[in-house]
Amino acid sequence: MGSEIDQTTHIVVVKSRASGRLERLLSYQVRNLQEANKEPTFIEDKLASLKQRYPPSQHIVGYGMAGSIENFMTLFPEFGNGLDTVAPYTEESELRRFLESNNIPLTAKIEEALKIVRKVHQGQKRDDGTDYLNEHVFPVTVGVINYFLDEYLDEPDFERAVCTSLLHDVIETDPEMRTEVFHLFGNDLYLDIDALTKKEADKSQGSRRERERRKTPTYLRKISNASVYAQITKLVDRENNLECIGKTDSEDKKRSYFKETSRHYIPFAKEISPSLHYRIAHLNQILGREIL
Repeated sequence: MGSEIDQTTHIVVVKSRASGRLERLLSYQVRNLQEANKEPTFIEDKLASLKQRYPPSQHIVGYGMAGSIENFMTLFPEFGNGLDTVAPYTEESELRRFLESNNIPLTAKIEEALKIVRKVHQGQKRDDGTDYLNEHVFPVTVGVINYFLDEYLDEPDFERAVCTSLLHDVIETDPEMRTEVFHLFGNDLYLDIDALTKKEADKSQGSRRERERRKTPTYLRKISNASVYAQITKLVDRENNLECIGKTDSEDKKRSYFKETSRHYIPFAKEISPSLHYRIAHLNQILGREIL
């Protein structure tokens, strides 16, 4: 880990006033000369927007430039170096209020997506019996929208972001939903959900061990060719699963998940989002310390 400061990466830290815990790490990368010319105004405007979005219980405590989030935390240790690992929980009513408070209209497609996930994931539980919608689907949607509100440099399509994150497990859970998703949401969103759907490898393609070895790299290559909405959904999905991994009693399942994250998802995240890369790597390191 170097200490060289890169002027093109800006790091913002959000902490809880009450606990002092680090709650969000955001990063903005100035990607070309045009952005560099407008950089001071952009950063000032973004900070002002963030201060309006976060409630009084949280506040922006850090801002600086560094080559990576890891470098930033080394250079500015006073901003803390831990992320909360409490399992997230969001009910549908809270998701609706969250969207409305951020001026994201509950369009007909979003309402349709909510209707579908209620039908498909009804009764689905985590290993400890926690409702899958409240602990996974809805929190992932909040996480995806937070990314596009806080860190995305271009103007996002919030309807597509909401629908993609809500529906990301629908076809995997119920393959018969393919046709309905295509007809209701169109080809672009269907291709994103299809990319996010894990498929069984062709049994004619080598041994079971070889098929398993290729499965995750093949899956992530498909997502890397999908839209940014699919890519961010996958990373927030992985972050959420890491936060909830303690709910399983199987040490083998935990070990396998941490190894898969380290081998495949952390390098994938590094190509997509500095802040999600840091958070996933940090969670994997902290939670997997006693097992790996």
